[in-house]
Amino acid sequence: VFFRQFVGAELLRYHLVDDRWDRIPIPGSPTLDAGIVAFDTKLLVYPFEHGQSRDPDRLLDPGTGEWTTLPGIPMSPGMVRSFVTVGRRLVYLDTERVANPGVKPTRQRTALLGTNAGGWQVFPTADVLAGSGLVVDRDTIVRPVPGGFDGGQVNGWGRTYPSGGVLNLKTGSWGPLPSGLSERDFVLGVYGEGGMSEA
Repeated sequence: VFFRQFVGAELLRYHLVDDRWDRIPIPGSPTLDAGIVAFDTKLLVYPFEHGQSRDPDRLLDPGTGEWTTLPGIPMSPGMVRSFVTVGRRLVYLDTERVANPGVKPTRQRTALLGTNAGGWQVFPTADVLAGSGLVVDRDTIVRPVPGGFDGGQVNGWGRTYPSGGVLNLKTGSWGPLPSGLSERDFVLGVYGEGGMSEA
């Protein structure tokens, strides 16, 4: 079982059989604000936001302890970064990193990586705001967050952008949430084919 330290540049691994811990240093200069996710037979460690150095996303082979670098994503630096596994595929989500977030809508960017040598497939930028709280159901990813934002009176965007939506991995396009939810509805969690996710 692997854990990411809240403070520090190491992974913590707990051995269930031996009832012991060990520490695995993360190579390079990893940010303190990072996430981990299982991908295929490896563990992916990634920063939630690209800094000026743009540290790479790294893969750990738990069996050998060897680190490799995830293939580069052909996008400009991002923030609100996350990865979701869908079977043996990896879905990347972010929004473009800008100097003054909020001046323009933080629209969702998405890309898909398979386990073959085909590389990343970048989908069109969506008219959905980037955020957290995702659930996977076969070839569909849902962010069940009703409502939206228009930027307010000072930095008005001219329209309301939805906070949630439905991504079809076969087409690479985001669609609206099913009707019936209002902004007063707060979705704590949804269960799908791929498991549970908290919004």
